[in-house]
Amino acid sequence: MRRTVVIIAGVGVLSVAGILVRHQLVVQRPSVGGEPVSPIIVEGSSSAAFETPPRSKTVGPVSANETGEDIEEGLESRFHASAELWQFAESLLPAAQGGDPAAQYYLSRTLKYCDDNFRFYFIRGSRRRTLDEAMQWASTRTGTKAEEAREVHARCGRLQETSHKFGTAAEWLAASKEKGFPMAMIDTARRMATTAGFSGATEHVEMRNEAKRLAPRALDSKDPEVIFNMGDLAALFVGDMQKASQAQWVWRLAACKRGYECGQDAEWIQLQCRFDPNCQPYESGVDFIRRVNSEDFDEIERLANDLNARLDAGEFG
Repeated sequence: MRRTVVIIAGVGVLSVAGILVRHQLVVQRPSVGGEPVSPIIVEGSSSAAFETPPRSKTVGPVSANETGEDIEEGLESRFHASAELWQFAESLLPAAQGGDPAAQYYLSRTLKYCDDNFRFYFIRGSRRRTLDEAMQWASTRTGTKAEEAREVHARCGRLQETSHKFGTAAEWLAASKEKGFPMAMIDTARRMATTAGFSGATEHVEMRNEAKRLAPRALDSKDPEVIFNMGDLAALFVGDMQKASQAQWVWRLAACKRGYECGQDAEWIQLQCRFDPNCQPYESGVDFIRRVNSEDFDEIERLANDLNARLDAGEFG
């Protein structure tokens, strides 16, 4: 099972960035009243970009002969290590065209990352900022850094000029989802929920129902990354926003306990701590969850342990 760190397009809107993010930013302790709520899916269940640019380094091409588990195991680290994503996308394309769902998902993710981040840093209306302008702009905004503008330019500049060659992020995500790739299903469920809204409003009911159908299917994988990102969908299933605020941390803590990257250098922690002045450099992901839920952590941990037991028992298929 992969141990991965990802923060791309998701359910929350990062107000200072103006881009969809995978991980909601909740930096204060949720206030939860009444009885604690289990994060377990309760509605319609049957028995699932703002990504901080990683420190780049040269990475070898992905072989077109790598498919299935070989590609899935290596692509997460290769995505983060690739200093220039055009080459990464080029190496994925044959396997994606050949129907490999992992290659399709990571090609979608690569295109989405560059589409969102390049637009955020470099596009202002109909005008494209220079690198110097983008770095100056980023240096004056809370939560962004000039070095990230440089990183996005280096990683995505060539890809943005020739992205038509690779198709669209939406097309590859849909192809991967249709083949049952867990992260493709959870990403699709999140995007549907974002479009449809998390409430029980009469519009977009079919889209919300489809999101509720996809998420449990993704959980069959027991992938810690999928489990972590189920936290973003808590409101879709729980309904009550206060209860969902607690439930999101239950899912995330459960993922940490299953091997998701929750060390002090984890990217989701680094992103959260840009906006939380109370973060400490020694805090792990579990420390962070404990601090922002100081009054409820024992209950959250109990529910996380119960959730993992239910996942192991196959109660979400």
